[in-house]
Amino acid sequence: MIDLDVELYFSVHEKCSTSEFRCGNGQCISYSLHCDGSRDCLDHSDEEGCPAAWPLRCPSGEVKCPRSGECVLAEWICDHDLDCKDGTDEKDCDPEELRCGSRQWSCASGGQCVPDSWLCDGQRDCRDGSDEAGCKCRGLSLREKARA
Repeated sequence: MIDLDVELYFSVHEKCSTSEFRCGNGQCISYSLHCDGSRDCLDHSDEEGCPAAWPLRCPSGEVKCPRSGECVLAEWICDHDLDCKDGTDEKDCDPEELRCGSRQWSCASGGQCVPDSWLCDGQRDCRDGSDEAGCKCRGLSLREKARA
């Protein structure tokens, strides 16, 4: 038989105590968890609007979007494709220079990069459709596809 009185690790109350932070969804967490760099509220509201002194740690090879807080691959910065919710990954970039990362493919237009895995996948990802142009043989390796 399942014990229905098991207390969850968080609580939802109408009012949180003075030592607790009230999340946007009504969840109460210890105030010490507010702006600590770790998302403790189920809705992640405990890390919203926090000073940059408490950045969330991103995995290796990723960077944190300054305003919206999510982590994106470092090679997605200045690739002419908005990846950060706040758009900061495309701010202050040289409008003429497009740098595709090592695991990205440059669309024929020269104005967009897409992940290598999207090349010849049956879906048009480049605005110009060049990632699907000439994709007849599905058994080719990625290098062979890129040369085609």
